[in-house]
Formats: sequence, C-alpha cells, structure tokens
Amino acid sequence: MLPADPNVDLNSAHGPVFSQSGRLLEMLPDQTLMAHSSGGSLDAAFRLADHISRGWTQAQARAMAAMLPPDAGPRRVAADALGISRQAVDQALHAAGFPAIDAALKLIEAEAEA
Repeated sequence: MLPADPNVDLNSAHGPVFSQSGRLLEMLPDQTLMAHSSGGSLDAAFRLADHISRGWTQAQARAMAAMLPPDAGPRRVAADALGISRQAVDQALHAAGFPAIDAALKLIEAEAEA
C-alpha cells in the first residue's frame, strides 16, 4: 500500500498496484510511456493515447492536462487557469484529438460501471 505520509520513502511501499506496475515497466518497449497492466482493450487504449500524445505541442498538452480530469469543469475555467482565451483552449483541444479521447474515456468508464 502507498504510505499516507508523502514524506515516507516510496521504496517501502508495497501491494498489488506496485507489483503490477513493476512487471509492466519490465516488459514495456523503451519508447512506450503509457500502457495498462491488465492488457486487452484498456492496454490498447493506453497505447493509442501514448502514440497520439507524442504529437502534441506544449499548448495542446497543457489544454489536455487541464481538461482530462473528471472534475475539470468548463473550458472557460481551463482557459482562465492557463491564461489564454477559451477559443485558444478549444483550438488546442481539437488539434490534440480531445473529442475522440474524451469519447473513448467515457466508453471505458461506462464499461467499467456495467
């Protein structure tokens, strides 16, 4: 389990999540940054997201990071936080593939709830 105190050395952490993560890291190709240890369709989605994200500009990555959390709120909130216009956020999200990634995440979440 992850220690509750953020100052505790993570080397002392243990549990199934850490074991799965370690096994996944051992088998990943060198250039892969995102994957899922369960394999299957989740792993496929993660690997596609890994590939897509490599083409993002810094502006696109910042917009995506602002909008991907489940409680992100409206795009104007992201725009205010980033210090840019809502239109600039919209443009960056569209160019980064946000509509498709958001739809895929919603389908994955719906499947997990079923």
